[in-house]
Amino acid sequence: MDFVLEQRLAAFVCRYALIPQGCRVLVAVSGGTDSMALLEALTRLKAAGVLDIDLVCGHVNHQLRGSEADQDQQFVRQQAAARDLEFVCMFVDVKGLAERSGLSLETAGRILRLDALVKMARETGCSRIALGHQANDNAETVVHRIMRGCGFRGLSGIWPERPIEGLTLIRPLLCVTRGQILEYLIARGVAWREDSTNRDLRFTRNRIRHALLPMLQAGSASDLLQALSSLALAVYQFYLNHVLPDAQLRGSRSIKAVPGGVLLSIEDTRGVHPLVLWELLRHALTRAGCKEADLGYHHYRGLVGLIYGTVKAVALPSGLVARLDGGHVYITRQGPRPGVETAGPVGLPVPGAAQLGAVRIEASLVDSYDPRIRSAGASSVTEQIDWDSIRPPLIVRPPRPGDRFVPLGLSQEKKVARFLMDAKVPRYMRSQVMIVADQEKVIWVCPVRISESVKVRPQTRQVLALTATIRTGTETSGRSQTTA
Repeated sequence: MDFVLEQRLAAFVCRYALIPQGCRVLVAVSGGTDSMALLEALTRLKAAGVLDIDLVCGHVNHQLRGSEADQDQQFVRQQAAARDLEFVCMFVDVKGLAERSGLSLETAGRILRLDALVKMARETGCSRIALGHQANDNAETVVHRIMRGCGFRGLSGIWPERPIEGLTLIRPLLCVTRGQILEYLIARGVAWREDSTNRDLRFTRNRIRHALLPMLQAGSASDLLQALSSLALAVYQFYLNHVLPDAQLRGSRSIKAVPGGVLLSIEDTRGVHPLVLWELLRHALTRAGCKEADLGYHHYRGLVGLIYGTVKAVALPSGLVARLDGGHVYITRQGPRPGVETAGPVGLPVPGAAQLGAVRIEASLVDSYDPRIRSAGASSVTEQIDWDSIRPPLIVRPPRPGDRFVPLGLSQEKKVARFLMDAKVPRYMRSQVMIVADQEKVIWVCPVRISESVKVRPQTRQVLALTATIRTGTETSGRSQTTA
């Protein structure tokens, strides 16, 4: 084997154990220089018996460049046929996703491309997806992350492999540069396609590639950044084995999903090692719905300020915001939850059930009061009410300004809003509170407390049992539903 690139690729695959023997690999081929070099090298290493693999050629048509994109697809199809490889292709609507979600074309393209590759890999029985990222891409990624702000995890750049939805992404070309790839393609007589968007300086990565890195080339910036990335990856892998277990243990007890968001215990964050704190914050942010690629140093620094009381709120990517809530950092969506605060009343039949937002209430009549019944689980609570003290029909609705009731155990009427504050109900729970009312009055500020006027008494003849279940997680639905 005379070609250095193929030798380096084979050694890199062996070093990181990227491809098990007999593995079926989907090679992601755009038609550009990097992916064509990857396809050619893997095909030749397979033919030479160096790698015991089965290859499938996969192409994603982003539908962004009209006929040029269709020509790319046809080119890749022909290249697969010339190598006697199975060819699969998927179309994705990058522009549509970007317009609907407010994402950049780069981000929308990355999301849809990975999703398509995973689907193609599963359909063709591949356990590995090979991507054409090379050493210069890694240098650009490190620069991009430094500009955004990052730690050792970010400095480690593009990893040789990472799991994705039960499969594994691999990047066998990280050991070679863009220049070495071009030399290889010319020497092997391999054709490739040029993507005109790779010269578009509206994209941050292209500005780094075509403007910033060339200015630094005199000092071998790409080589130095690649070395920095490798060192950071080694440090982070050591960290994964020695620091991360402690962070995961702390995270399991200090981070929890609640209706509308995620809570992070402040008590479990103060005084911990900075690396553990960083990992805890990353876990909390990703569980709340933040994409790691959108997080920068200033987001983490803002959360640390929140924990130590120097800031009051932190704006986060994906429309999230972090605020203090008692002894917790509460990460949730900004603004009101659509469809819940503005929802109209929902009838609650007896017996039957109703759902509004994240709260589902079930009603049933029982013969007698059972003092053992109170909680049916971590997110469920049951209250028992004197059936004769209410005037059906019942409704479920969000609280309204001016709502009043006499809380159980008190003799004076209170505004519901004041009651929730006085009872120190956490902010995340206040956003989920619903009112159960009859024709005359509030009978339950759900799930916090029933009214004194409807409590079960010795003379109670029949009991109304109301069970509220609150769905936890970062996404809640504004739909309403009544079930008889």
